[in-house]
Amino acid sequence: MTGPPLYARGVILDSETFDRGDLSYASLRTAVSRWHCYPTTSPDQVVARIARCEVVISNKVVLDRVAIGSANNLRLIAVA
Repeated sequence: MTGPPLYARGVILDSETFDRGDLSYASLRTAVSRWHCYPTTSPDQVVARIARCEVVISNKVVLDRVAIGSANNLRLIAVA
């Protein structure tokens, strides 16, 4: 990919469930300018952590109607 990132903010909610230190995030960094990566996220933290994000990556964290509805900038949800 060349050019500027497609998205401004992204979050990985539970990297501990799928990343054993053998993954490269290089491609993600070219698509999203600012990432926050959390090893785990409890249900009461979801809304706050995705609030300003355009991209959310989750493996086991549940994204319910309330969480998705509160994320006004959300454009993409990916399941890891």
